[in-house]
Order: sequence, then C-alpha cells, then structure tokens
Amino acid sequence: MQGNETIRVKRPAPLDWQGDPTGPPQEFDIPRCQLWPRTSTENAAAGQVIIEGWNVYIPPRSVNTVYATDTVSIRGLDYNVVGVPGKYDLKGKDKGMIVVVSRTGE
Repeated sequence: MQGNETIRVKRPAPLDWQGDPTGPPQEFDIPRCQLWPRTSTENAAAGQVIIEGWNVYIPPRSVNTVYATDTVSIRGLDYNVVGVPGKYDLKGKDKGMIVVVSRTGE
C-alpha cells in the first residue's frame, strides 16, 4: 500500500538536562505516503465538510519515523502530530505507521 505524497518532517533540536539545545533541528522527507482527511463533526452550511487535519499512512521500511514532538509539513502547510504515532501491525507483520495531524496555530 503506497501513496504518492511526500511529507516533510521537522524535528526540534534535542535538549540536554537543562533544556539547552545539543544539536541542530532536523528536517527530512518521507516519500510514498498516503493521506486521507480527518473531518469535523461540526455542521457546515450547504453540506460542506470541514477538514480538521489528516491521517497519514507511512509505508513500511521507511528509513525515518515520526515522533509526537515533530511537526509535519503537508502540501506546504505545517501540522502538529496528535497523540503518539502508531505502528500499523497486522499479525506480526510491519505494515507501516499511522500518524494523525492537526493544523498548527498561526
């Protein structure tokens, strides 16, 4: 199960025990992701659907992973990771990762 979207992951710099950065922040791309919208239960006029964020499927054997502290850029917009990304595991076989994201405050 592969998609055709590339997401950019922005990871903050790691911090030491005093809260000081110990290295630079990281940015990297993850290709072949699939996206599907997360819709709101809020009623909109004329049957419009309100998109709250995205569900992101990352294919198995991706070199990089996504953490709860990361920011994800999708189609040029930044999103925060909601909760903890989960491994999509089916009968002991790695089937990828599911990440839920919501739009960052501006």
